[in-house]
Amino acid sequence: MVPHMNTPQRRRWLMIGVVLLVVFLSALHSHMERFTGWGLLVLIFLVGAGGALAYEWARGQLLLAWNRLPKRQRLALVCAAIALFLGGTFVIYRGKPDADFNNFVTRMCVCLALILWGLYRIVSRVLDALWARFSKRRD
Repeated sequence: MVPHMNTPQRRRWLMIGVVLLVVFLSALHSHMERFTGWGLLVLIFLVGAGGALAYEWARGQLLLAWNRLPKRQRLALVCAAIALFLGGTFVIYRGKPDADFNNFVTRMCVCLALILWGLYRIVSRVLDALWARFSKRRD
C-alpha cells in the first residue's frame, strides 16, 4: 500500500483499475482479436479506458455539486427529471399503435423506481440504527 494516499484516493484508484481490467477482459471475452486483430482490441481498450476515466471524473464532480444543494433543490431536480422523462416517452410513443400500453408501463416503472428508492432510504436508516445499537453493546 502507498502510505501517502488516504482511503478515498486508494478506493478511487482501485475503482479505476477494476474498470480498466473489466474493459480489457470484456474485449477479450468477445474474441475481438480473432475478428479484426489486436489493433482494434487495443483501440477498444483505450476508448473504454478513456470513457471510464471520464465517467469517474464526471461522477465525482456531479456528486460534489449534488451534495452542496439544499434538499428543496434536490427534490425539484428529481421531479424535473421525472417530468422530462415521462414527457419524452409520451412524445416518443405518440401516434404508435401500442402507445397506451407503453405509457402505462413507463409510468409503472417510474413508480416502482420511486418506491424502491424510498424503501432503500428507509431500510438503510433502520440498518444504520441497528448497527449503532449493536456495536455499542460489543464495546
